[in-house]
Amino acid sequence: MPDPTTAPHASEPVAFPQDRSCPYHPPTGYDPLRTDRPLSRVTLYDGRPAWLVTGHALARALLADPRLSSDRTRDGFPTTTPRFAAARDRRLALLGVDDPEHR
Repeated sequence: MPDPTTAPHASEPVAFPQDRSCPYHPPTGYDPLRTDRPLSRVTLYDGRPAWLVTGHALARALLADPRLSSDRTRDGFPTTTPRFAAARDRRLALLGVDDPEHR
């Protein structure tokens, strides 16, 4: 897994999420990120920094890494909108559950 301190990423964070012009396609502002940088610094709606993973191999490695969590109730978990922040304490299916409960 790449080290975020040495991975190629922009020196300035990108705003995330970005508005879509079509509901069926990702925002065009993500195109350079997907093609050039598998790992990018972003700024969330509330000004907090986060990392955006757009590379398939890196995403698979991170999803399998037990040091990372999908548990939204953990302090510092990044939320992309105020609505998701308000739902922080609700568990939705298996999306916000780590092992061993996820199995």
